[in-house]
Amino acid sequence: MSTAPTPLADADLDRLQDLLGALPAPLEPLDVMALDGFLCGVILQPQPVPEAAWWPHVADLEGRPAPPGPALDELQALVRRRHAELQRAIDARDWFDPWIFPDDEAEDPSETVLPWAAGFAAALDLFPA
Repeated sequence: MSTAPTPLADADLDRLQDLLGALPAPLEPLDVMALDGFLCGVILQPQPVPEAAWWPHVADLEGRPAPPGPALDELQALVRRRHAELQRAIDARDWFDPWIFPDDEAEDPSETVLPWAAGFAAALDLFPA
C-alpha cells in the first residue's frame, strides 16, 4: 500500500518559487504556476514520460542543465512531491487545486490562468503524444 504524497504547504510553495527564481541566467525556469500546468501536461501523456525527459525543462524551458548542488537537489525534491501529488489525483480521478493565483494587475480575470496554461502548452509542445 502506497501512501499519498504530502501536499506542499504554503512555505514549501514559497521556497519552490525562491529556488526557481534563484536559478542563474541564462536559464529560464518555469514559475510555480507554469510548473503546475507543465506537470499536468506531462502526467496526462498517453505513455509515462520519464523524469529524465521532463525534469531539465523545469529548471530551463530549453532544457539547459542547471548548476548542481544542494539548492537544485531541494528544488527537485519539491517538484517530485508536487508531481507525485498530481499523479495520484489524476490517476484516481480526484479533485486537485491547480496552482493559479490571483493577479491584481490583470485586466481580465481570465488572464490569471495564462501562466498555468502556458506551462501545460509547453509540456504538450515538448511531448506531443
